[in-house]
Amino acid sequence: MAQSIEVVNLPDPRLVQVELTRANDEVERCSVAAGDLRYEASTEAYPARLFFQSSCLRRADDKKVEVKVLCAG
Repeated sequence: MAQSIEVVNLPDPRLVQVELTRANDEVERCSVAAGDLRYEASTEAYPARLFFQSSCLRRADDKKVEVKVLCAG
């Protein structure tokens, strides 16, 4: 199972939240701010990526991965 996903047009990685729907339908929320995700900025050769860490590692039986950008204000 890939432990990273490509992201584009992410204005501030601290505002991203990923929701993983597990096999039992439990939804786990992960964020850069909480340390569950690591953000790697894009380069000329590679797109930006989010890496899943600690309790937010992806599992083969996950049902869904949703990436959301939270609004500050």
